Amino acid sequence: MVIHVVQSGETLWQIAYQYHVSAASITNLNDLANLDRLEVGRVLLIPISDVIHTVKPGETIEVIAEKYGTTYEEILEANQMTTSTPLHLGKTLKIPPIIHTIAQGETLWMVARFYGTTIHRIIEANKIQNPNLLYPGAVLVIPREQKRKH
Repeated sequence: MVIHVVQSGETLWQIAYQYHVSAASITNLNDLANLDRLEVGRVLLIPISDVIHTVKPGETIEVIAEKYGTTYEEILEANQMTTSTPLHLGKTLKIPPIIHTIAQGETLWMVARFYGTTIHRIIEANKIQNPNLLYPGAVLVIPREQKRKH
């Protein structure tokens, strides 16, 4: 899940397009009554898929965070855990996605290279129809992968 704060002039359909999800999925998740008018400042949950990790022997949240290039705090938050929550063998953890906002002049190749992934994976994760139609301010979900040991 991603949290989005509604800005002045935004519509539900623009937000859904921005995150590459359906307006219906946002509506259902947030119990929206009036689809034609969103209050500025309203917090919306956006249903973006997370990577799931199953805890293996000897793993800690710090070790898992390092494997996916995220932080201890992000994993705790994504899983509604506290520092005192026990970590059991076999427990499944959500690994939150990386969110990237396209800057002026940025290309998919640049973004893929920066995050160590491929253009193809970004296109698949975001259901991009035309990779040549990126615009500044577009929000992309960058797929997370386990980092390889050197």
